[in-house]
Amino acid sequence: MPPDATKFLEQKRKLTRRISALCGSIEQDLTVAFDKYFEENSYAYFSFEEKLNSVRTLFESIQNQVAEATRISDLSKIAERVLYVEDRMDEIIAPLYNRRRRKRNSFRFSDFFNKYKEQIGSGAESEVSTLKEAFELLGLSGDETMLKVTAAFRSFAKKYHPDARGGDRSQEIKLRRIVGAYQYIKQNHPDT
Repeated sequence: MPPDATKFLEQKRKLTRRISALCGSIEQDLTVAFDKYFEENSYAYFSFEEKLNSVRTLFESIQNQVAEATRISDLSKIAERVLYVEDRMDEIIAPLYNRRRRKRNSFRFSDFFNKYKEQIGSGAESEVSTLKEAFELLGLSGDETMLKVTAAFRSFAKKYHPDARGGDRSQEIKLRRIVGAYQYIKQNHPDT
């Protein structure tokens, strides 16, 4: 079996085990919630149960995506979804255990830019190959100043940034293309 296939299958197994463990912890959390809330405030319990059942449904959907995945890149995207849903689950159960939410990993543009520069520096191809394409990605005509280019980039960055989307990282591909377009323009714009 090729090394990539072995790596793919191992990642698939890890994701499957992780999702199963998270679903198992939902059962424990429901038991704790029942013991804590049901007699005193059954509405609170039913609300809690409804929220956790929606999380379980999301995990089941993600589990199906894992089963259907055919590439390592698919599994990477799915792992990001698992992190997002796990973060939402923690938001729900934190009050149950009288603790603060875990701090989720923050998304920083400096890390994103540095990773992009490393990829390009290591010989990986840029997703943008012409100034025209870069300007189009930013919704510009091509004769704007760098000040307007930066303003357009910031606008798109705010739109696709995970923090602006409640931690949802599903738009990272679009964000990466926007970053690539901005970097390309910065390197090739006549004003710079």
